[in-house]
Amino acid sequence: MPLFLEPIFHEKIWGGDKLESFGYHLPDKPIGECWCISAHSNGKSKI
Repeated sequence: MPLFLEPIFHEKIWGGDKLESFGYHLPDKPIGECWCISAHSNGKSKI
């Protein structure tokens, strides 16, 4: 059975909505980074 991870989005002043073209549903903020798979202490991916 596959595992699905919830991406971590980071707001940046240069961000926008282009990540939606990859199928992501973005919050209403200028998103500049997406951590799709992360074990970083500032944004761990959730299963």
